[in-house]
Amino acid sequence: MIGREYTKVIEFWQVVEVADGYGGFTVSEELITRSWCHLQTINTNSRNTQALVDLGVNDPLNTIIVHLRYRNDITYNAINQFIKYRDEKYIIQNAPANINLENTEVEIIAVKQSTASVTVISPI
Repeated sequence: MIGREYTKVIEFWQVVEVADGYGGFTVSEELITRSWCHLQTINTNSRNTQALVDLGVNDPLNTIIVHLRYRNDITYNAINQFIKYRDEKYIIQNAPANINLENTEVEIIAVKQSTASVTVISPI
């Protein structure tokens, strides 16, 4: 992929355990890095829709495909890492794929994390 096509900046975050000071641990989110990428959204007519269903993605409308340069200073995983783009959290769905096995580009499929519905309480 041509470098000019990497026009969006995403953030990679990781879930870590942090000591709480009382002998236990709490879960926290830690920024790993920011990276330039090419984002592709999926629609229901896309040829990738069946592949996403095979991966267990139920909602292709909230799915993005991220293409970015391979970086050897980052170990990509879908276990405890997630992506943030425009302050929205995307859960990584696949083991990041090394495109053409050349260690030049990585493809990641991520699904937007659903937000809890907000209940509006009207004043009495």
